[in-house]
Amino acid sequence: MDLFALCLVFVPVVLFFVLMFTGEKSAYLITVISAVFFLLCTVALIVTPEPVILPVPSLLWRILTLATVSLIFWHSVRDKQLIISVITFIQAVILVVFEIVSLQAEPDNFLAPTLREKLLLLCGTLTILIFMPFVIYLLKKYYSGASFRIKRFGMGILLLLSSFAGLISSNSVTGLFLFWQWQYIAGCLLLKVYGNTYGNAGAKNVFLRTFPYMQQTALTLFLSAGIAAYYITGSMSMQDFRDFGKLSEILALIIYVTAVLMGLLIPENYVYRFDSAKAVPAAGMYLVIFSLIVPYAVLAKFRPLFHNLTGSVISLMIIYGGILVFAGAYFSLSGYRNRHSILNLIMSMSGLAVATVFKKLQSSIRFLSNNPLPLLLVIAGIVLTAAYIIMWISSIFTAHTGHTSEINEEHPVASIIPFNINFDLIIKIGYITTAALTLGVSLLCMK
Repeated sequence: MDLFALCLVFVPVVLFFVLMFTGEKSAYLITVISAVFFLLCTVALIVTPEPVILPVPSLLWRILTLATVSLIFWHSVRDKQLIISVITFIQAVILVVFEIVSLQAEPDNFLAPTLREKLLLLCGTLTILIFMPFVIYLLKKYYSGASFRIKRFGMGILLLLSSFAGLISSNSVTGLFLFWQWQYIAGCLLLKVYGNTYGNAGAKNVFLRTFPYMQQTALTLFLSAGIAAYYITGSMSMQDFRDFGKLSEILALIIYVTAVLMGLLIPENYVYRFDSAKAVPAAGMYLVIFSLIVPYAVLAKFRPLFHNLTGSVISLMIIYGGILVFAGAYFSLSGYRNRHSILNLIMSMSGLAVATVFKKLQSSIRFLSNNPLPLLLVIAGIVLTAAYIIMWISSIFTAHTGHTSEINEEHPVASIIPFNINFDLIIKIGYITTAALTLGVSLLCMK
């Protein structure tokens, strides 16, 4: 596999363990050095005409995957998270039985990004470097002396880098599962830095309490789908995932749902429930990487499979992307005076990226030519985004001049759309209905 891609994955992991035994100042230094190294390695990956191949035994990836699941299981038992314990135990059993019985070999190009994926790596790396000074400034301002928080931040960023590189570069289903688990751990570490976890931040909100369960359940289904595909194709490489007959739609749905859940792409205004002003740069950095870049890159890996889907499934996936575009813009406009409102714009851009994956597919072209709904959702999202930018700038000037604003502060959307419409309810009904229809159509295709 590609040596530079291997360095992008493993060097931050090595620094992760080094950071566990260092102090606060060393944590900042290691974090910055790792980000700069990541940039240099990414540039080297792009400019190198021929990849430097380094053989790595499949056993290494098997051990890492099982060790990662075991670690999450152990922590969930320690923290008395029963449901996570049960789900990860099932994952461990699947991994052990599958590895022992099948002993499948991972693809030789386990980590081998294409040119487009290399450019996505570069975009993500530049994003991290842009956000990093603001994140470190706020950490020093609010958490100076709290070495345990600084260590968790550094460890979270290092795992973020490794999982990002792995998800972009991996060509194996097992690899995606492994690096998504690393992303899960990185997210938990970063949430703890700012005094929040999914549990306590969402104590009054069922959505946040259940979201980790949904993520781990989706990963379990994804792992099972990969195993089923392996028995059909004899390969764990996404390049060999093409036509699975009646199983194609349900496998594609599992892949799509996993990418959506791991990318936090649920059209809900959940950001403010666990976010604070001091966490906005860190949250923005995380969302750009794992809600925008990674879902697009992962879904693009499965385009050979999407080419063989029925038009109905593809159409519903495109509609879901359109709902994301509209919902992100709407929630941003609704809370335009709050700093975290800009984070919802990332959801809007992510919806556009997710829908873009299906462009140039014949079923997609036919659907878009006959159905204006996705286009109307995107146009509405663009209009609301423009209104958000105007209102946000206006609020800054009115705050400085002391003038009062004529905007309806409780319902700013009403200033744009002169109708009494409950968009929150419409968005919920829209994405739940779309998800249910997609599941129903996928199951019908199995008959």
